[in-house]
This record gives sequence, C-alpha cells and structure tokens, in this order.
Amino acid sequence: MTTPARRQYLQIKSQYPDAILMYQVGDFYETFDEDARVTAHELQIFLTRRDYGGEKVPLAGVPLHALENYVGKLIRRGYKVAICDQVGEVGKGVVDRAVTRILTAGTLSEPSLLPTKENNYLVAIAAGRAQTGLAAVDVSTGEFTVTWFTPEELPSALDAELQRLAPVECLLVEGSHPHVSHFPSPTMTVTYCPPISLSRRQRELACAGNLPCNLLMPMVVPTFHRPLPQQVQSLPTWRK
Repeated sequence: MTTPARRQYLQIKSQYPDAILMYQVGDFYETFDEDARVTAHELQIFLTRRDYGGEKVPLAGVPLHALENYVGKLIRRGYKVAICDQVGEVGKGVVDRAVTRILTAGTLSEPSLLPTKENNYLVAIAAGRAQTGLAAVDVSTGEFTVTWFTPEELPSALDAELQRLAPVECLLVEGSHPHVSHFPSPTMTVTYCPPISLSRRQRELACAGNLPCNLLMPMVVPTFHRPLPQQVQSLPTWRK
C-alpha cells in the first residue's frame, strides 16, 4: 500500500514529468524512480532502494550543501531540474513541500551556476508567414534582443546569428525540428514549447506592436518559473 509520503512525491512529480525532481528530505535532496536512475548514472553516485509500503523504490540523493554543484552538472548535460523544498513545519506528519525553482541551461541566474565572463543566452526561434523571428535573453544580465529574417536571408543569416550568440538553450515550437538551423553546439539544450497565445494587450506591452516579438514572446515568457529580473521586464532591443 502506498504511503502518504510516497503519494505526496508522486503528486508533485506528476506536475513536472519532463524534469528531474530534486525532492528535499531533511539534509538531502532525493530523486526517485527513473529520475534516480538518471541522476545516479550522470552524477556517478550510488543508486539504492527504499521501502514505501512494500514498494521498493529506486533512490539516489545528494547532500543539501552540495546541491548546486550537482544540479550544475545535470544542467550542463541538458537536463531540466525542479527543486522541491520543504516549506512546512517538520514533525507534524508529512512535511509540506513545493517546487520553488525550475532550472534549465538558459534560465539560470545563480552566480555559482553561471559561466564566468560569458553570456548565458536563451534563444527562441519562431517562423511566421513572412519572417522568422529570433529572440535572445540573458537572465543574468537583463540583456534582451529580438531580430528577424526574411526567407531570402535563411538559413545563412540565422545560422550566423546563432554562431555569434552561442546560446546554451533554444526554444522551438512543438512540431519544429532541430535541423531548422545549424546550432553552434551539439550540447545545447533544445526545449519544445506549445503554441501559447498572449492577449493583445500583453503583446502590446511587451512588444510595442512589433511583429517578430508578437511571434516570440508567447514562447519566451512562459519559460520563466519565477518573476523576471526587473531589467528583463523593460522593452526589448530591436536588431535588424
């Protein structure tokens, strides 16, 4: 029979099926099931099992004080990581927990996880009827630019801009293919996003009516799982 603690974990994990869930248990962050197998393999740590109501569940954990070091390794290998912290009082039944951060290569703002003296660009590519738009944001500095390309400029101009930016993560609309352009790094994370529509007023505020930004903002904005830095909330810089 499944225990209350196991049910809590499964309920939270079901909300983040595409991420490795780092689940705080006291002074450790544990991973379970397939997440544990992946984590143990990638981080070269022990894979064990724990009994939950007669169910032997795969388990791999890292110490709380070393979390950022291990998370950084997973992100550099292209994984999305969800951090689930204890947010309730310990000692009164199952401790309340909640996901407080979701980390990907392009959404890092923690200094200890960022490359030194390099930009850490997240880009989004979206094709419209007459133009293909490219947005780039560096959350750590607040830099946000948008540019666009006509069919005659593709693929060479888009490829050149990607080579210049050297992004760590690229957002593509679901149904797109990675070979849409020549990515500068084979280790770059590619994240597929559903086509999300923003209201007309939201687009006007974010994009000042610019067509490429209207295409791209519905992809970029939902990627951030906490408030954007103030400098990123300002109007983007247009490049052409």
